[in-house]
Amino acid sequence: MRWSRECVAATWAEPLLNQPALTSRYQLLSYHRAGFAGARRIPQPALAVLGTASPPMFAERQKLLLHWLPNAEPLDLPGLTHLLQAQDPAAVAGGLAGFFARHPIPEPL
Repeated sequence: MRWSRECVAATWAEPLLNQPALTSRYQLLSYHRAGFAGARRIPQPALAVLGTASPPMFAERQKLLLHWLPNAEPLDLPGLTHLLQAQDPAAVAGGLAGFFARHPIPEPL
């Protein structure tokens, strides 16, 4: 199964709705409708997490996100599947903690 650009956009669109750097829902929707070009304008950092023992489609999704989002970075967790948060919560938490240490969430205005 291959994800279309629209599916990938929908995957990351909803979580970004409340980010401070986006001024409105309209701005985010305009990114979504613009496809790849719109995704390239999203400035927020993103973490593309992959359990390396997951089916190949998960690696394809991660690769697409890393290509589309200019500030995305990978987190590959060896030997885990797409249930990685249940298989090794400490590894997932450590990856998230490192990401948020590098990219702190700004205080609301």
